[in-house]
Amino acid sequence: MTFDSDNDNDEKKEETPARRRRRPARRRVPAQIQDEQMDASEDVTPELQEIPSTMPLLPLRDVGVFNYMIVPLFVGREQSVQAVEAAATHGRHIFLCAQKDGQVDNPKADDLYPVGSVALILRLLKMPDGRIKALVQGVSRARLVDLNESGPYLSANVELMPEPEAVAPESEQEALISFAREQCERILSLRGIPTGDIMGVLSNVNEPGRLSDLIAANLRLKMEEAQEILQCIDPMDRLRLIITHLVHESEVATMQIKIQTSAREGMDKAQKEYYLREQLKAIRKELGDGPDADEELEDITKAIEKAGLPADVRKEADKQLKRLATMHGDSAEASVVRTYLDWLAELPWKKMSKDQLDIVKAKDVLDEDHYGLTKIKDRILEYLSVRKLNPDSKGPILCFAGPPGVGKTSLGRSIARALGRKFQRISLGGMRDEAEIRGHRRTYIGAMPGRIIQAMKQAGTRNPVIILDEIDKLGNDFRGDPSSALLEALDPEQNFNFSDHYLNVPFDLSKVLFICTANHLENIPGPLRDRLEIISLPGYTQQEKLAIAQAAAEYINDGDAIAMNNGSTTLSLARYLLKSGKMLTVVTNSPDIALILSDNESNQIYLTSGYLRKHNKSLVGSTCRECLEDFRVDKTILSIDGISIEDGVTEYNTEEAAVLRKMLEIGHSKIILCEFNKFSEVAFNKVCSAEQVDYVFTDWNMPAKEIKAWNDIGVKVLVSPQEKYA
Repeated sequence: MTFDSDNDNDEKKEETPARRRRRPARRRVPAQIQDEQMDASEDVTPELQEIPSTMPLLPLRDVGVFNYMIVPLFVGREQSVQAVEAAATHGRHIFLCAQKDGQVDNPKADDLYPVGSVALILRLLKMPDGRIKALVQGVSRARLVDLNESGPYLSANVELMPEPEAVAPESEQEALISFAREQCERILSLRGIPTGDIMGVLSNVNEPGRLSDLIAANLRLKMEEAQEILQCIDPMDRLRLIITHLVHESEVATMQIKIQTSAREGMDKAQKEYYLREQLKAIRKELGDGPDADEELEDITKAIEKAGLPADVRKEADKQLKRLATMHGDSAEASVVRTYLDWLAELPWKKMSKDQLDIVKAKDVLDEDHYGLTKIKDRILEYLSVRKLNPDSKGPILCFAGPPGVGKTSLGRSIARALGRKFQRISLGGMRDEAEIRGHRRTYIGAMPGRIIQAMKQAGTRNPVIILDEIDKLGNDFRGDPSSALLEALDPEQNFNFSDHYLNVPFDLSKVLFICTANHLENIPGPLRDRLEIISLPGYTQQEKLAIAQAAAEYINDGDAIAMNNGSTTLSLARYLLKSGKMLTVVTNSPDIALILSDNESNQIYLTSGYLRKHNKSLVGSTCRECLEDFRVDKTILSIDGISIEDGVTEYNTEEAAVLRKMLEIGHSKIILCEFNKFSEVAFNKVCSAEQVDYVFTDWNMPAKEIKAWNDIGVKVLVSPQEKYA
């Protein structure tokens, strides 16, 4: 309750300095209303004239005008402006009628409430923007009988609704009037508004109808509520309706005080934000909604419910949800808890992909992806057949062993495709921290789950195929032994209850198909090796490398300027180029290639500087790259460690990768020499994207679909025919 009009009218009201000065008293005294912006020449004494039956109609958007109520209206619609001007020149009476929908700009009879107020225009002021400011006073209720829409403004034929006498025992009237005054005084006290002047006005009004209208004019009412009061003709019924709104307003004010008190008890005086959050917390408590009323908590809770967590995991999740509800939203601990709950919600606790294991189809997939390897593929098919006959069997973990580039990882990807499962790869090379497998405890800053749990989240199912790549390159130091942590994950007798330090709840890995790869079996710890079934893959023969080199040699023309790096295939290429007798200009970081091609006296050989890598006898480093800056060549020819459409050209050594990038920059045509199985290899350092390559020379093992995929991105793949080099 304000005892000052806070409602909007036809367009929008303006708060004048005079209104602001009066606000602390929250009092409306009609005889004292002054507006310093009004023109004195427009001042009119509100004499009650005979009210005509026909008068202009002013539709109001969101305000109700009651008897004895004086309110300023800002009129902006052209039709409404003309209605006010017409009323001002003909008796100053105007019919105020509220719209059912304030968004309607040109209301018709059906858009207006049937009951409104006849008002007397006290003052007018034309604004510079064309609007009119009108000060009006409610005179009488009236019913809309007929609406004339043909003129420049709306004209209404109205039926006056005079105020009837109150028909009720005098004691009942006094009781209701007294209770209404008490509620008004209570509301004013709760709002912190001085009650003296306002209650003095109310005490002098003993008529139920007039008291109801006076109170209604100063209540914050919705348009529907104000219209209900306006249409209530009986004074006693109207007073009872007003009392209902007063009681509600009193309860709201009481609740606000309670909320403010509760919030202040736990408020940190240094933080206004904390006070506001405590208020919100108290509101949720009073509403009985609990912590789930917070939108963020609701989202997390819904995600947790949807995830289908096991009973023991759900118990932990609920515990953390309760903790989060009591924390400051911006605290570091709250962020940790939210991240933890997100992980619980996003893990595939119950989602599984359906196995589509067909041995014939699996054989076709393996043949399509890999040339030869007959014995190896037969063993894989045998392994899959056993799993098909006995899905719950707890057999050994497959481990593909062999030199780099023979197709170990790609075999795992083919198995996943044959089974219709998701595929994930975890690189173990150089891993020395046990926490990389089991995760970090949440007490550490930046803690994360282990690689296995991360792979499960990325896969989105409980039964993916996970490749543990380069298991022989696991290390150990003061941070623990990762190979020991793998024992629990790979052991079928334990992994149904795998415990990640970050999650701190068991996760079932028994449905995961783990496949390991290794280059050197002797580096695998004994306990871990005992759990593996070793399948050896032979390395590439010199035959494939020679075939690739000879095909590339035919592509190089006499007089070409070329750049070459060091590699077994590029060394073979250098020998073929020497035999061909072609005159070439060669830039290389390989002393061996420089020595081979220098036997042809017609060749110009430029050997870069740099420091020598003893591993492969190539020159690398910043001085090597600076030397390459001075050259531009027709063709750059590289032997690489890995290549794929998704990851591009990759190299294991960082310094070597930097030199290869520089060689590609100086070459007009970019050529890659690699065996087929390097197409599934992804090394640590990216050299360039797949689209930057012009030509790829490979062996006859390259499937037709792979060739097409590379051709589709603009890379020409040249395959050496097997029969030519058999």
